[in-house]
Amino acid sequence: NRNGKSVVKFVNAKVAGSLMELSGGSLGYAVGVQFNKESLRDTPDANQQAGNVFGSIAQAAVDADRDLKAVFGELAIPLLKNLEAQVAVRHDQYSGASGSSGTVRVDGAKASKTSPKVAIKYRPVSNFAVRASYAESFLAPSLKQLFSGQEEGAESTSDTDIICPAFGVPAVACDAFPYRNVTGSNPNLKPETGQTRNIGFVFEPLPELAVAMDFWSIKKKNEVNQPTVESAVQQGLFNRRPSGEWQVFTNNQNIAGSESSGVDVDVRARLAD
Repeated sequence: NRNGKSVVKFVNAKVAGSLMELSGGSLGYAVGVQFNKESLRDTPDANQQAGNVFGSIAQAAVDADRDLKAVFGELAIPLLKNLEAQVAVRHDQYSGASGSSGTVRVDGAKASKTSPKVAIKYRPVSNFAVRASYAESFLAPSLKQLFSGQEEGAESTSDTDIICPAFGVPAVACDAFPYRNVTGSNPNLKPETGQTRNIGFVFEPLPELAVAMDFWSIKKKNEVNQPTVESAVQQGLFNRRPSGEWQVFTNNQNIAGSESSGVDVDVRARLAD
């Protein structure tokens, strides 16, 4: 038997409207708050926790919870009849997730971030517009990534380039050399952060035809992923037990980051009745 339950309770509130009239139109605003309370419970039976199930490995019980809070504000600013801007800011904060995997209780570190957004759109003529934006983002690791339990399995290697030299094992002894591979959660994960840039245009040569093209780039830091065994060893994520067995930790880690970019093209045509 294995009983699990995940619960998310949330309250969102938002107020929006117009503050005043400017030369280009109404100055719009929006403000809001968000509150989330999350919990995760996963209880394998005693045999699973003890590793007594044939063909499986020991499964740890999980009991974790945390709170997430956010507040945000946004302004839509018509600077001129053909020029408008958007300015927004959001502040996220989450409590140090408290949880246990097995019998060890861990309180994670608190984290917070203020993320701005700026966008502008300029329409020099009625059927053509240029737009650009910059935004930052924040993503807290999930309770599953933090506290879903760690699993350890028996592995072997014949890698004489990275793994065996790191273990201090000579090449002549590196034939199916045994080690233990630890996978699963990591209560020390940090939040992911990102930056997104976008610039593009919209062209409507005909009332029935619209063409849009956007060039974008996204840069992320502290992405949560599981490294390969070779990468984990190169990062020093391994140790040796008092019993002499080597352990390699390929559980969730904050990988250095990533960058991606591309072009989006959107063509829309409306057929006449």
